[in-house]
Amino acid sequence: MRLLFLCTGNSCRSQMAEGFARALAPPGLVVASAGTHPSSVHPLAVQVMHEAGVDISAQRSKGLDAVALAEADVVVTLCGDADERCPVLPRKCRRHHWPISDPALLSGDAATVLQGFRSVRDQLAARVRLLVFSLGEGGALVNSIEPIHDAGFMKFQCEELVLPNGVHCSLKIIRHPGAACVVPLLPDGQVVLIRQYRHAAGGYILEAPAGKLDGGETPESCALREIEEEAGLSAGKLHRLGPIFTTPGFTDEVIHLFAATQLQRVPARPEHDEIIETVEMPLATALELARSGEICDGKTLCALWRVEQELRAGSLRP
Repeated sequence: MRLLFLCTGNSCRSQMAEGFARALAPPGLVVASAGTHPSSVHPLAVQVMHEAGVDISAQRSKGLDAVALAEADVVVTLCGDADERCPVLPRKCRRHHWPISDPALLSGDAATVLQGFRSVRDQLAARVRLLVFSLGEGGALVNSIEPIHDAGFMKFQCEELVLPNGVHCSLKIIRHPGAACVVPLLPDGQVVLIRQYRHAAGGYILEAPAGKLDGGETPESCALREIEEEAGLSAGKLHRLGPIFTTPGFTDEVIHLFAATQLQRVPARPEHDEIIETVEMPLATALELARSGEICDGKTLCALWRVEQELRAGSLRP
């Protein structure tokens, strides 16, 4: 398991995050950090980490060319620049964005700046602790894989495992290429959802445009394609809202959530078996429909909730 922290200068936040992750890392977790424009490790970052009992004085700033991005399992971006400039990652790489303020930009007297570094350090300590805990202590050992059915983009198989606690078991797994889900956000703050017939769900449901990743397709490309095909909208900008596992008890499907802005109308291109109509409504109305149970699609609930969060934080604007 390889964990990578990215920010602009690889000077403060990513260095502190790397230090905490190294201190907490279980066996098998490889930790690194890098910057889009690396500079040098900030002396106050070293100082406040020393106060917390973690020595990062030997760490050095590195560029993206110095880390094995293609081998990363988890990437955490710590600023907007790193989030925007982060290159295409392996499809199964988990990606997180922590919008934590850069303490190097603080102004004021020495005591105020030092306290700012301590505040950022403490935020990172809490987040890194939860992240490392979620990564566990290594994966299962797969002894054998028995194919059950190949459904094209989905594969059904039985896997004989030795779990991290030493228990032997047999699991039936659906391997899935992943998907993207996108909430189009209009300039007036309204969202665009679709009313689509879903036979498995027993009728029509309200949901955000979404679809599976085609071979070699990035989540971003998939999101852009789906809102054109299903909602008749072209997006000038995509905002990452994070990934979700759909049902991790039996499938590895990950849905990458996005919001789309700077929208323009284009001809919709639904598939022959898709019955779709678009519905525009204020975000507050969509959230009320979610609260009342009228919107019950899981990916859409998560995406709407994340849009509301980002709007409140000022990280997203219509």
